[in-house]
Order: sequence, then C-alpha cells, then structure tokens
Amino acid sequence: MKVRRISISLQIFLINVIVLVAASAILGTVSIKQSSSAMETLIKQRMLDIANLAANHMDGDLLEALEDGDQETEEFESALEVLSVYRDNTNLEYIYCMEKSGSGFIFTVDADPEDPADWGDEVEVTDALIEAGNGHAGVDDEPYSDEWGNHYSAYSPVYTSDGKIAGVVGVDFSAEWYDQQVASHIRIVSFISLIIVVLSIVAIFILISRIKKSFSALNNKLCDIADGSGDLTKKIEISSGDEFEVIAGNMNTFIEQIRDIVSGVKNNVDSSVSASNELTDITERASKTMGELSNAISGVSSGALQQAEDVNSASDNVRTIVNRLSEMFDTVETAEECTSSMAANSNHVSKTFEELIASIQESMRELA
Repeated sequence: MKVRRISISLQIFLINVIVLVAASAILGTVSIKQSSSAMETLIKQRMLDIANLAANHMDGDLLEALEDGDQETEEFESALEVLSVYRDNTNLEYIYCMEKSGSGFIFTVDADPEDPADWGDEVEVTDALIEAGNGHAGVDDEPYSDEWGNHYSAYSPVYTSDGKIAGVVGVDFSAEWYDQQVASHIRIVSFISLIIVVLSIVAIFILISRIKKSFSALNNKLCDIADGSGDLTKKIEISSGDEFEVIAGNMNTFIEQIRDIVSGVKNNVDSSVSASNELTDITERASKTMGELSNAISGVSSGALQQAEDVNSASDNVRTIVNRLSEMFDTVETAEECTSSMAANSNHVSKTFEELIASIQESMRELA
C-alpha cells in the first residue's frame, strides 16, 4: 500500500530495530565489561589456585635445605618433578621456586626444560611477589616484561614443617594467552549478542510482515468499497487472534450493513425506474393530448381573431349609425323647434282669425 511518507509498519520496524540495536549495544558493552572483569578475576583466581596447589605439594623442609650446587641431587630432582607436573598439566608457561635474598628474590628451582634460570638469578620484584614473601599469596594486576616475555604471574609461599617460609612458588602465564582468554570471552559475548539482535530483527520483521499483511487486507477492502468495485458478499478473512481479527470482524459487520443499505437503495432505484417509466408514458400521453389541445386552441384562436375583426367592423358600423342617429336627433330637434314655432304662429293666426270671425259675426249681428 502506497503512502505519502514512511508507512507505519516500516516506522515500527525501524524504531524497534534502532531501539534493539541500541539496547543490545549498551547491554553488550556493559555485559562485556562486567564479564571481562569477571573473566579476569576467574583467570587470576585460577592462576592463584595453581600457585597455591603447587606450593602445598612442595616439601618446604626439602626446599629450605637445597643450596646452589644441589642441581644433580635427588632432592633437587624431587622438587623439580613436583613443579613439572603442574607445568605439563596446566596452561601456565613457567613455574619455579624462589627465595629471599636481601631486599629481593632469586631463582632456586626452575622447571623450564629449555632455558631454565640459574640458581641465584635475580627475579623481577612485584607487589604480589613481596606479598607472597610475607606469607600472602597474590597475583600481579598488570603484566610485566622480562627476558622470557610478557607475563601475568601468581605467587604462593611454601612453608616448612615448623611454619617458616622456605620459599615462594611462582607461576607465569603468558600475557598473550591471558589476553586471548579475555578476547575469546568478549567474542563469545559479542557473537551471542549479535545472534540475539539478528533473531530479534527477524522476529520483528515477521511480526511487522503480519501486521502489514493485515493492514493491506483491510486497506484493499476499503479501497474496493471506496471505488465501488468491491464484492460486498465477501468477508475479510483474518484469523490472527489479535486486534486485527477484531477489526476485521467489525469491518465485516460494517460491510454487511453497507450491503443491506445498497440492496435497499437498489430496490428503491428499481422502483424509481419503474415509476419513471410510467411517468414517461403519462408524459407522452399528456404531450399528445397537449398537441391536440394546442391544435384546437389554434383553431379557436383563428376564430377568435376573425370574430375580433367582425366585432371591430360591427363596432365601426355602430359608431357610424350612432353618428347618423345623432345627426337625425339634431335634425329632429331642429324640426321640433320649427314645429313649435309654427304651432305658436298657427295658434296666433287661429286666434286672430277667430277674433276676425267674431268681429265679423258681431258686425253681422249688428247688421242684422
């Protein structure tokens, strides 16, 4: 699934790897330091144990009695044999006996088969050797160098039967061997830490892959629903037993609800289409009827226009008649006025004539 930046699964993976590597580095460093310190302590303790065992096996009375020139005696060979047993059966490089001489120490019995120190050769004095000369076994904290190389040494006093210090047994371990032991331990710890980191990264990768797969399944279904190409009859199959399974179940319920809604919408659409078809038929019939009505209205309109023209013509005729009647009325009024005048004159004439007749009659009566 494409994202604009870094996907959540990759973020989780990177964060876990970074935290894991950092934690492993810190824990590994602390573990290496602690284990190295413990390893050094164990190695030094082992060196000290070998020195103590050799000193305990050495005959203190015999060692005290040996002098320079006794190298060919049985007593010297007996002391040398005790030292040789530890030389041949342990990891030490050199084992020898010493005794105090003034403020220092000298070699007495040296078990080196190739180049043994001569009796009386001076020994490099260290704090641990001084402690052993005083009756306390000790180990050098730091390696020292002499003509035989670099070594870590441990020292243990040898006692006579009456409790006096007859000498000191010294054991030398190669500094290289010592460092190899510590380095080997560090390598083992580092290798184990690396294996843990690799296995943890693989486990995180597998877990992130499962999460990514679940995310992809959910996202693909949502994309199908979003672009309208999804099959709403299919369910999201996630059986991881975790939160994704719960989300998938809720999503399936949501899809079922969408399917029901879509089915209802489809049914409504089908009903709407059917009603639309019926409405189309009605509209077509209404359109046909309106056409017929329009034709009829057109005819009526034509008749109305003709009637309007006739009415206008009749109106003009009526106005003409009214004008003529008005003129006739004026003529009649004039005639009436003339008639009235004539009637008045007639009355006057009649009255005059009556008066004339009466006068004539009167005259005739007078004449009669």
